[in-house]
Amino acid sequence: MSDAQCGGDTPVCDITSKSCKTCLEGADGSAQGCLTGQVCNAGGNGGLGVCEGCGSNAECAEGTPQCKPGTPGVCVECLESSHCANGAQPVCSDNNVCGCTESAQCGGETPLCDTARDNGQGECVECIDNSQCTARQSCNAAGRCETLTGLDEANAQIAAFHTAPTGDLPEPLSLHGAFVTAITPESVEPRGFFVQATAEGPALFVSHSDEAQVAVGDRVSFKVVTKLLQSGNTAADYKLDTASVISDFQKLSSGHPVRKLAADGGLVTHVTDDAVANLDKYESRLVRVTGRVTTTAGAGKQAGTGYKVAQFAMDGTPLTGGLGPRLRMPTGLADLIGVGLNCRVSVEAGVMWRYDDATNTPNPQTPYYPMPLVTAFSVSDFSVDCSETAVTLKVQTVVPLSPTQLRVTFEPGIDPGTLADVATQFTFGDSGLTATDYTLDEKTLVLTTTAQEPGTQYTLSVDPSVKSYTGVSVSGTATFKGYRVPALLIINEVNPNITTDVSATNNRDLIELKAVTAGAIEGITLTEEATSVSRLATLPDVTVAAGDLIVIHFRPNSAELAAGNDTLSKDEKTYETFYPGAWDVVTGTSSHPTFNDRLLRLANPQGDTQDVVAFSHKSMTTARPANYPVVLRAAQEEGHWRPVDCRGETATPVPCAYDSAPLTALDVSVDWGVVAENTQSVFRHQGANTRSMADWAVSATSSFGEENPARP
Repeated sequence: MSDAQCGGDTPVCDITSKSCKTCLEGADGSAQGCLTGQVCNAGGNGGLGVCEGCGSNAECAEGTPQCKPGTPGVCVECLESSHCANGAQPVCSDNNVCGCTESAQCGGETPLCDTARDNGQGECVECIDNSQCTARQSCNAAGRCETLTGLDEANAQIAAFHTAPTGDLPEPLSLHGAFVTAITPESVEPRGFFVQATAEGPALFVSHSDEAQVAVGDRVSFKVVTKLLQSGNTAADYKLDTASVISDFQKLSSGHPVRKLAADGGLVTHVTDDAVANLDKYESRLVRVTGRVTTTAGAGKQAGTGYKVAQFAMDGTPLTGGLGPRLRMPTGLADLIGVGLNCRVSVEAGVMWRYDDATNTPNPQTPYYPMPLVTAFSVSDFSVDCSETAVTLKVQTVVPLSPTQLRVTFEPGIDPGTLADVATQFTFGDSGLTATDYTLDEKTLVLTTTAQEPGTQYTLSVDPSVKSYTGVSVSGTATFKGYRVPALLIINEVNPNITTDVSATNNRDLIELKAVTAGAIEGITLTEEATSVSRLATLPDVTVAAGDLIVIHFRPNSAELAAGNDTLSKDEKTYETFYPGAWDVVTGTSSHPTFNDRLLRLANPQGDTQDVVAFSHKSMTTARPANYPVVLRAAQEEGHWRPVDCRGETATPVPCAYDSAPLTALDVSVDWGVVAENTQSVFRHQGANTRSMADWAVSATSSFGEENPARP
């Protein structure tokens, strides 16, 4: 039997089965009866065999028109990019499908590669999300920018809001389809966001609660329930219109590029000479301004809580000084950037806030004083150049945190974009010390170094390539000593009421500290807290043993100042008011503990609290420092003072205050008001450290320079 006896659809003779078949699989892998590139599936078609694969393009169908050589051949979409006729998918991939993998492969009206499209094959589109369209468009499902509807209606709704009466509105006012253009930082008041529909249209400020979670570029819908006026003198007729209560909030879409200039498809308009005259038009809008700062930034009623303002000579307008616009920034941002006198400023996307003061009218014929406040909320909103001014950048402090870490603080902050190679930008002379890495948090740079020699004096130099946000390089150098383990100190005894025969207000007070552990005390600080935080003393370069006492002499006389600190031994200086059993330290002539309600705090050079004692003057008849309960509560929350609150025996927590119950702030504080004589003191019982008033007692005879009595 032979192939000559077979034909038609079964042209191959299988001599084993003595039957005709479509194809046979040879022992060498050949496919008898099939085209080159095909294989024989001998079990297919009821055992007659089936040729599979392709041998030429002619055997491939639409959609996969190319026969990829192989065994078997495979019909694919493409073998090379020239086979990709669809301009939206111009590149043939390794998987033989047309698509794209990066935007560089695209062009024309579809310049972006959306790699997620067509089951991951990629497709060139006009847009992937709303940010690639203008603010008046959205990116549709086909990857095309299409014009948004309803923006003119949103403008009309915002305009209606501005003309609406203040207070609760008779009917909630709908606002549908405007964009969120800016959000106030969490650190300032009032919290809220700004909305605007078009570049030339009106805008408004929404003072919102935390429930309205928004992002810049969101398109939103809500109803205004209540309108109020803010940011101005109570007598002013014109203030910032604010939607203070809203309802039915919805996020319609997100990612719209609102913070581009209007010419580039955004909502930002360039403001020049009409900022003051047309403040009503610009109120709450996104604006771009350029100009020069003519005063240093400072707080004030015009700025608002948590902000600083500086007078600003805006390019394109002759108005300056009191009649001109202001540059307004959150206090933290102003301090970080360090905007100074005569600095050039370009606000790329700020918000026009306003302050109207009817009591500060430059012209009596003018019913109000309109003040444009161009507000930048973040570093990305504006740029500053102070390189041609007297503004400086300085190393404020250098503090070793460990044998291989340094904390360097700058004033103002440094631009992270100028940090590159810390080994060459931060150097320490020929000491052998080297910086190897860093972390930066606003004004604080933490350098990782090679091992510091304990107590060795180093000089830090900063390369001019390190600059502030305003383009200014560091001036000068800074010295520090290699890390030493600090001693742990506690406040041990206090007399806050020492007078002399010369003056009843000499305040030559004494505070004794005790070393719980041995170590260096240089740089340990003693502060008092109430209305503000005031540094009372910074300890000198002394190494103490566990149990050593340190007596701080406040408001020293000239002889004590001449004697100076004990630094070599406790009996080094023999002045009559010094204590041979303690290390005597003299402060400056002005600082001393204030004899009212105060919190005393010890902190190591790294800033970590070592001890806190809350003192009160229960019998004082003058006004108490209103903020004392606040700092007391903070110490309780930190775990540095007990009890944790003023609940007493009750189960419900009670924050301590002057009028809290059952306990008050005075009830949980050590009463140093009982110290009425120079010879008296309040002291910590020897060995006591429960971080509470129970550790303390009053003594008719002080024991400075000696061990305190133990608890009875």
